[in-house]
Amino acid sequence: MKNKVLTTGFQLIFFFIFFITINLSAQFQDRGKDPKTGKYIVVRGERPPIDLDQVSQEAYEPGRINIKLNREFENLLPVTKLSAGSDGYVVIGNSKLDRINQEFGVKSYKPLFEPLYDIYEKAEDFRERHKAWGLHLWFTVEIEIKSDVIAAVRQFANLKEIEIAEPEYKKALSVIETTPYLSTPIQTDNPKGTTDWTPNDPQFNDQWHYKNTGQQGGTPGADISLVDAWEIEKGNAQVIVAVIDGGIDYFHTDIAANMWSEIGYNFYNNTPNITPLDHGTHVAGTISAVNNNAIGVSGIAGGSGNGDGVRLMSCQVFSSNTSGSGFELAFIYAADNGAAIAQNSWGYTNPNYYEQSLLDAIDYFNLNGGGNAMDGGISIFAAGNDNSSQNYYPGYYSGTLSVAGTNNQDKKSWYSNYGSWVKISAPGGETNTVLQRGVLSTTIGNQYGYLQGTSMACPHVSGVAALVISQA
Repeated sequence: MKNKVLTTGFQLIFFFIFFITINLSAQFQDRGKDPKTGKYIVVRGERPPIDLDQVSQEAYEPGRINIKLNREFENLLPVTKLSAGSDGYVVIGNSKLDRINQEFGVKSYKPLFEPLYDIYEKAEDFRERHKAWGLHLWFTVEIEIKSDVIAAVRQFANLKEIEIAEPEYKKALSVIETTPYLSTPIQTDNPKGTTDWTPNDPQFNDQWHYKNTGQQGGTPGADISLVDAWEIEKGNAQVIVAVIDGGIDYFHTDIAANMWSEIGYNFYNNTPNITPLDHGTHVAGTISAVNNNAIGVSGIAGGSGNGDGVRLMSCQVFSSNTSGSGFELAFIYAADNGAAIAQNSWGYTNPNYYEQSLLDAIDYFNLNGGGNAMDGGISIFAAGNDNSSQNYYPGYYSGTLSVAGTNNQDKKSWYSNYGSWVKISAPGGETNTVLQRGVLSTTIGNQYGYLQGTSMACPHVSGVAALVISQA
């Protein structure tokens, strides 16, 4: 298929005006209600069948599955953790469930979404909305580590008490490799020097993905024409972007001023303490590194230097190179706390499967996100780095906006996934031959570095979406 390449900032803006309907909104606690009935609206996308026989054992986490109760049995399990007793497995008092508990050595049942009410106080304000979406019906079941996960899923799914049973599939960041940092941040007192508005950030000229003048053998104009877009909009502090990723270095001198006031939450470790990581910090910088502060790099929606950049919410779901956890919680948290965009530079490790619990959370964000900036949210995902046209979720899902990667010559990056399911492409870079052909952004410890991957393409689209919402 012909690659969909972003060549100008104006094309980016027109794409988003076409893709989303923007409505300013207040009182987002009541969002998602039918004005006639007063009941919460629940809208889910497609859920195609998954052939469990084709799922590799390497694709899912051992020792646990997720189940969803049928509503008529919503009181079957308490909204507290149930642990194994003296029998060595959880005893519920339901003969069919207890038989499965014994067979697979079930060690615990834990409500999947209940931790939200301990994470942020305002979660209680949204409890009825959460129940309308059936979040209280989801449980994580810990089974014996050597048990057959697929067999357990099938047995749970056969019970009338259970609506859904599924493995917990592994996820991975959509970055190819870690590359060396620039040794020190660069700072200057020199003012901008062009007739168009450009920031005085000294490494802006190294960000070919914003303005390509032929750096490192690139094709002039093979960029997102950000300088043109900045003539229209530079950012708005009322717009919040949830970076669902590794932790953001929220003390970084080129990021700190554009962090969301409450910073975020570490869902991986279930703590408010964010662990700064390179990947999440790099993604965040592309979206909203502080512009015009005479330090380091620029961010797409990083403002004019007057405190008006879009705000970054750090929703940490990865720790180093792990497969991550807490993804479902992050989407609900982001929607309930006013994020308009969910930025996701990650995906499943293999094609043709998904978790219904995660798609439910994405659907929830799409309908209930937006905060005070927009009515409804946008979930943006990296397409993946397998050089494949197969169906890689979550980017393949119709409820997301999937992003492929391009290089500095306006061609598909060698690694990028592609296909009719990919909505748009953006600069992801290629560092495999020349480091500086990668995407330049912030890294931890007040440093900067080049990375490649659809991980790097995705925040370009999130940043432009933030500009469009800022302008609206």
